[in-house]
Amino acid sequence: RFYVADNADPESSASILEMADPSRTAFIVASKSGATAETMANFLFFLDHLGRKGVEDPASKIIAVTDPQNGALRTFAREAGCRVISVPENVGGRYSVLSPVGLLSAASQGIDIQAILQGALAMRRRISGMEERNGNPAWVIAAATIRNCLEGRNMVVLMPYSDRLEAFSEWFCQLWAESLGKDGKGSTPVRALGAIDQHSQVQLYAEGPDDKLFIFITPEERVETVIPEPLSRSLDSLSYLGGKGMGEMLGLEAMSTAAALIKAKRPVIDISIPSVDAFRLGGLIFLFEYSTALAGIAQGVNPFDQPGVEQGKRYTYGLMQRPGFEKYAEEVREISCISRRNSIVI
Repeated sequence: RFYVADNADPESSASILEMADPSRTAFIVASKSGATAETMANFLFFLDHLGRKGVEDPASKIIAVTDPQNGALRTFAREAGCRVISVPENVGGRYSVLSPVGLLSAASQGIDIQAILQGALAMRRRISGMEERNGNPAWVIAAATIRNCLEGRNMVVLMPYSDRLEAFSEWFCQLWAESLGKDGKGSTPVRALGAIDQHSQVQLYAEGPDDKLFIFITPEERVETVIPEPLSRSLDSLSYLGGKGMGEMLGLEAMSTAAALIKAKRPVIDISIPSVDAFRLGGLIFLFEYSTALAGIAQGVNPFDQPGVEQGKRYTYGLMQRPGFEKYAEEVREISCISRRNSIVI
């Protein structure tokens, strides 16, 4: 089993300890800087738990993924002797899926990481080898998002029709927002999942404000499950489903939703992939990383920094009494006094 402690929520972190036997568990801690407060708080929490449970040589249970030379994790690895893997110096967090940050976790779950990298390489060759920009998927995505943003559609809805791509949408939201939301520019990423969100969001998408670009991702092939024929006369109204594939129905729902949005004169990009496997996932990851960087450069925005995020980090460090950040604690307290005027207490 694989558990992720990616938030500083004490209830979630404690629940992992209730399910995992520390003597039979490996702990991956990934932070390039070794200073990300949420990651390092969880690291200290689990490291302390290993000691409290009397685990011999706790460092042998830890694999650190961090900067090649600097930071608290690199220093800890040297002192404790735990295993450590380096993050390339020029790769930022949200672009690190195809680096050891993402690949180690994938490999630990039995995912074919060579296939992921081969898929990414194939996509890179395809994109860089195309002279016609109109047929280049990266150029199409970047150009469509920029044009629609200029026309007042400042939201991008990514809606895959596969449960296996739900987490991909979450990653896309960070990649897109953190890379492009600068200098008053950028479009807001929205994650949706077909067909679930047909019932929760498509009403707004079709008849609400025309302020969104929609990107669908639909697999052509799935591990199919045939819907059984109804066995009761009371279910005869459902007979049209009998004998059809459940995956086939999901694909048809994607087609129907896209058609409904197009009929409502909403812009739609439809991405079709042969299947959801490691090779195609690697290609999708590289495609969206490349498209995001391309969209940023085309708009004169640096897609590889995150100054807005850093300000919030400085405030947190100050409030948590990290040495050298005292002035930020006072600043955030002053701002909070103003914001409390609009606070709601439930």
